Amino acid sequence: MTDLDFLRRHVMRLRHQEWFNTQPRLTHISVAEHLFLTAATAFLLAPDDAEAIKAALFHDLEEGFTGDVSALAKRLDGSVKKAWNGLKSVVMLEIIDPPDAVFAAWDNAQTNKVVKAADLLVMWMYAMEEVEMGNESIKYVCYIVETWLHKLITANAIPESVIVAYEQVMNENKKRGVRKGCVPEEYERLLA
Repeated sequence: MTDLDFLRRHVMRLRHQEWFNTQPRLTHISVAEHLFLTAATAFLLAPDDAEAIKAALFHDLEEGFTGDVSALAKRLDGSVKKAWNGLKSVVMLEIIDPPDAVFAAWDNAQTNKVVKAADLLVMWMYAMEEVEMGNESIKYVCYIVETWLHKLITANAIPESVIVAYEQVMNENKKRGVRKGCVPEEYERLLA
């Protein structure tokens, strides 16, 4: 497969795949838009980290084939996350078969802390935008993301910019009344 074939068959289709499609939403966002926003966020968090920026551009490439799988569902149970990670690898290697540089960027994204922070921040920004438009049903996502960002920061060496962004998330959540009580009972285990 040529690079142009890869772009046409696997990257272009990402604009047709909906991201965050398991939540009630007022607006829609494609996986392609999500990838761009995550890469832009990674750039702002770590402008000198070219590897993180490249990784962010392709971090959900498999979703062109699988569709978006809820970040909440992936974290409900350790066996779900393990199965999902295995499926992602199979899809990337056996179905998408991207150019080596793209696969290396995608593979780096799976453990890159800047990409993980950027991905969470994009999730939070999208959920907060929905809340600001009146979608109260998604408010709990803002609190869960705050919790996940805190875990990421406390468990890893992370750029100061991520800590600053986390503090902004906490302040904005507090201002909007986003708190643990917003989290539906079935999602409380995501906070552990």
